[in-house]
Parts: sequence; structure tokens; C-alpha cells
Amino acid sequence: MKLQKILTHSGAQLGLEIEPEMVEKFETYSDLLIKWASKINLTSITDPETIAVSHFIDSLTVLRHIEPGASVLDIGAGAGFPGIPVKICRPSINLVLADSREKRVFFMREIIRELELENTRAVKARAGKENGKIGGGFDVAVARAVAKSPEVARAALPLVKEGGIVLIMKGKNGAREWEEEERLIPQGSVFHTSEELTLPTSGEIRFVVALKKRKET
Repeated sequence: MKLQKILTHSGAQLGLEIEPEMVEKFETYSDLLIKWASKINLTSITDPETIAVSHFIDSLTVLRHIEPGASVLDIGAGAGFPGIPVKICRPSINLVLADSREKRVFFMREIIRELELENTRAVKARAGKENGKIGGGFDVAVARAVAKSPEVARAALPLVKEGGIVLIMKGKNGAREWEEEERLIPQGSVFHTSEELTLPTSGEIRFVVALKKRKET
């Protein structure tokens, strides 16, 4: 199945309309990801169809939590997931992609340039330790398969504004992991919502937790 069909069909199942110009950007992103994967450790997935579902559509499962024009921080962005797919479909957001690995930051900067993404920057920084390089006052911080929920929350909460949201993306065991981790979430956040989703086409299970910042942390 062509990338375009996978994106439009899977997007529709998630209630998303992925427009032709967005598909073009995803195709370029996929091509560059495959090209660069042989040079640096970006992803073990190197076929376009699986990239479309397991990376692009997976990233878009958090889109409903992100309003147009929001300021968004992607923690441990790696190859740009979920931040860049979200930016493609929400072009009005202001996006910062943070990762501690220089080669991955270089790759993300190349993607930003190739896709002509405005109000987007990639920074070499570790959230929680190098916050000065990242900034602060974000509406949303998101982390995809980076660390356990309490660690993500401790790193992310100081970087979002009061009332801001921290999104933690997990895999198939996410619901069970969250049961064990919820009591360890630091003060200053309140459990907002969680949901388990099945990715279209692949049937893979995903779990998303949303925390809201309730006071200065």
C-alpha cells in the first residue's frame, strides 16, 4: 500500500484529514529517514509503509491534545517523533525539539530545512539538566518512549506553564506501567486523562497519559 493511502486511510480512522501537501512532506521525511538510518542510529524501521504507521500515525495520536498555535516541546525527540509529524499537521504551532545526541539533532535540523518548517528549532539539550538551552513556558511538552512516567514528569513540568499539559506516550504495556507509576508522579501535576489506542493498519497498542501542571514546579 502506498504511503499516501496509508496516511490518508489511517488518519481518517483517527478522525484526521491529512491533506495532499502534508502527504508530500511525510514522503520527503520518510525518504530522508531511510537514507540517514544507514548512517546513524535513527530507527530500526526502514520500510515506508511501517514508518507511516509506527512512526507518523503513532505520533499523530497526541494531536487532539495540541491546539493550533500552541508552543510545544518534544523531549528526547530522536528522529523527530512525535514533534515533526505533529508540526506537519498543525503548522501553526511553535515547536522545540530537544535531544542530547548531536547526530540526531543534526538530522532534525536537516528535516526542518528540507520541509521548510517555520517556527521550529532543534536543540542539543537534555530536559531537566540543560533547561536554559530549551526555554520554558510551553503549552505542551511531549515525550515518546523516552523514560518512565515519573522521570518524564520531573523533567517536563518545570518547562511548561501553569495549566500546561505533559503528554507521555507509551507502548502496549502502557496501562500496566501507569498503574505502577502514577503514585510516583511529582507534586505540582494532576492526572488529567489517559487513553489506550489501537493504531490503524498495524493493530499495535498505544497508551497516552496527559498530566496538567497545577502550580509552580
